[in-house]
Amino acid sequence: MVIDSDHGETLYDHDCFFDHHGIYEPTIRIPLVFRWPGKVPAGKRYRDFCQMKDITPTILDLMGIDTGIKFDGRSLTPLFEGRRRKQEKEFYITECTWMRKHGWRTPEWKLIHALEPDFHFKPEVELYNLVDDPSKTTTSPRSIQGRC
Repeated sequence: MVIDSDHGETLYDHDCFFDHHGIYEPTIRIPLVFRWPGKVPAGKRYRDFCQMKDITPTILDLMGIDTGIKFDGRSLTPLFEGRRRKQEKEFYITECTWMRKHGWRTPEWKLIHALEPDFHFKPEVELYNLVDDPSKTTTSPRSIQGRC
């Protein structure tokens, strides 16, 4: 069994109340649960980054199915077996429903660029140092001159 979500929720973060606005940490961090007795350890939590693209390779890996397809995603089974996975150094993030934004995320930084005016009045460009704010919920944007 696999349980996930398409987005998280901002509760009081970034002055967006009870919404899933933008690509802030509370919105892009989602629950992901794998349950398969005998294949996936019960009750374990992992601090590794994963993306939606990792779900299919993980399910196929757990089932022992080799499709020969080169997926973008990477299986999470090494974590289930007590091994580490090499972290992705960066990844692209996007909001493309009722707000058009895109960004880039590394372990240290997040850059967000709005492609249209933000109806929560957020700046067009936001840069966050994720190391300075370990909770990654209320970081103030750094000053940026110019446009992306």
